[in-house]
Amino acid sequence: MPKNLPQASLFDPSTGAAPDEQHQEILRRLGVHALPAHETRWLPLSRLQVPDEQTVRAPASLVRSIKLLGVLQAPSVVRCSPAEVDEDHAMYQVIAGRRRTKAARQARLTMLKVEVYAFSTPQLSALLALSENVQRSAAWVKEVADLRLLIDRRIALTGEDLVACGFARAGLTERLKMAQLPDPLLDQIVSGQVSLEVARKLIRLTPDHLARLAQLAHDEPLTAQVVKQALRAQIVERLPPVQMLLATEEPRLSPHTPLLSAQEDAPLPDTPSIDQVLATLDAFTRSDTYQRLEDVHLLLEALMQRLERARLDRAPTPSAAG
Repeated sequence: MPKNLPQASLFDPSTGAAPDEQHQEILRRLGVHALPAHETRWLPLSRLQVPDEQTVRAPASLVRSIKLLGVLQAPSVVRCSPAEVDEDHAMYQVIAGRRRTKAARQARLTMLKVEVYAFSTPQLSALLALSENVQRSAAWVKEVADLRLLIDRRIALTGEDLVACGFARAGLTERLKMAQLPDPLLDQIVSGQVSLEVARKLIRLTPDHLARLAQLAHDEPLTAQVVKQALRAQIVERLPPVQMLLATEEPRLSPHTPLLSAQEDAPLPDTPSIDQVLATLDAFTRSDTYQRLEDVHLLLEALMQRLERARLDRAPTPSAAG
């Protein structure tokens, strides 16, 4: 007999708790009264239908992985044949795991382990597929932890070794950089204290900035703001060390005069012209320092902070004003 979901979920009647009004309303909109039971079965691939299969792209890396290791996460399916068709000939529609199913076909598998749901609705199928993708995307921390083990000098798998095992090169490059971060930073990632967004900023930092953050991470958790400040400092430091805009008594400046310098105490104008700001941003986005639009935002934040500091420094003190 089909079994209920093993995990305790908000929609799982096996928990013994009735869903609250909000969840009842969600289930109603999905066209069901409760999450349907399901069971694990092996089915011939010839009896699995992938909706819009011609539009589904199964990456070559996924096909290689399935040839080597098999399908590690069972797709979810629901029977789509009429009731009068006997079980040995019934067809099933894939509701989550279309790429895995197509890749398994291309890998020339004949049988596939699947989760067979007793019934479904189009709305519920969409939610199941979305939830599975969310759960898989949230597994990035485990991926980094596993890579940390595999690239250890005792095992020493290379990026090319991992690509040969079926990992996509593009996504693997980012995860490998994370797995090679200094131990204090990597420990916080593996323990779940660092978000994916922050981890992506970490791997863009130079060794010097990473060493400073690693020292900080020995004593306190990394915050998004601390990592953002480190990235902003790196962007500003890597700009050419030229004098910033001259004092306002020389107003006729070339529009190509850089606005920022690595020197914190360089003189600042009261009101830089639009041409000067645009010229600086244009030069910055053409340099090696610029990688993402976020870098421009960080650059502007640094400029605004410096201008505000200069304004406060130039403001008359209360005694002077008197």
